[in-house]
Amino acid sequence: FNPETNIMYYIPERDGAIVKIFDALGRGIKVLDAGIKDPGYHTIKWDGKDGYGKKVSAGIYLYQLQIGQYVRTNKMVLIK
Repeated sequence: FNPETNIMYYIPERDGAIVKIFDALGRGIKVLDAGIKDPGYHTIKWDGKDGYGKKVSAGIYLYQLQIGQYVRTNKMVLIK
């Protein structure tokens, strides 16, 4: 992606959801969203910036979605 990407997910019932971004070494970059979500489809945008508002460098990043006890991690590549 360049310069931003959308992360889409589905929640079957009202539950807590957290979306986090990590670099390839597993260091936390940014928490995109956290809180109680209603059932349905949700989309969160990542603009390629860290928690301090600075643009991250090109490379491999991971996003982790946690909904209740469910955890899923996916890879994404930032190309500049």
